Amino acid sequence: MKHRPRRVVKLSAAAFAPVAQLKCATCLGPPRIPKLESAIVVARNVTKSFRHMGRTLEVLRGVDIMIDNGEVLAIVGPSGAGKSTLLHCIGTLDVPTSGSILLAGEEITRLPGWRLADLRNRTIGFVFQFHHLLPEFNAVENVMMPGLVQGGRPRLELEVRAGALLEEVGLKDRMLHRPGELSGGEQQRVALARALMLEPKLLLADEPTGNLDSATSSQIHDLFFAINEQRGTTIVVVTHNANLAASMPRVVALRDGRVETDERRSGQSAERRAPATG
Repeated sequence: MKHRPRRVVKLSAAAFAPVAQLKCATCLGPPRIPKLESAIVVARNVTKSFRHMGRTLEVLRGVDIMIDNGEVLAIVGPSGAGKSTLLHCIGTLDVPTSGSILLAGEEITRLPGWRLADLRNRTIGFVFQFHHLLPEFNAVENVMMPGLVQGGRPRLELEVRAGALLEEVGLKDRMLHRPGELSGGEQQRVALARALMLEPKLLLADEPTGNLDSATSSQIHDLFFAINEQRGTTIVVVTHNANLAASMPRVVALRDGRVETDERRSGQSAERRAPATG
């Protein structure tokens, strides 16, 4: 499976000056900068701080990042670098202290809560380290849940779609099992199918293989690439998994709340991907 070749696009410094300074350690020449009109995420000078025991903790300190439709990228960095916080801000689960985030063309920092919820449901699927499946429901029912909450579609239609998604992630024979009857890897596959239920444009995954063994991590890792290839879904993965990150066509490294490097790899294929471990 090969990543689609990407043409070089020049973006004026006035339009997005901070991004023009991105580093690229593995490709020839400067990295490709997505067009503003083709980007699903555009974050400019995003900061996030918290008050803790009378002190201000600065977690994000002016992050600039642009993510094109159909991209697959990893966000890496040491603990406390701001990876999950950035993912939560992009995913509308948290609000930046300052800065701008365009998501699918909408400035999310100015939207009221109900508009954020609607945009989130229409645009984003989430996969977390802890799958958050409902233990009293079987796999099909868990995958159906976003559609049931959203409403407006017949239950039978949702059940058929949920079954198709579970088959797609390799759980054709486990559809009626409850989470307690599934392995950790199978539970994460259910969570992945659930994230795809409403056909999101953007899939955000926070340490999705953090609790899985190496073989299962590799399987989940390959599912992300298959989903991107077959559906064109933009996928952003926060990970400490070095092999998973190394296999990604783009890796954004954070340190101390800032983008340290943004590396793009061109022409990467499935054969060149190292198996994910740990």
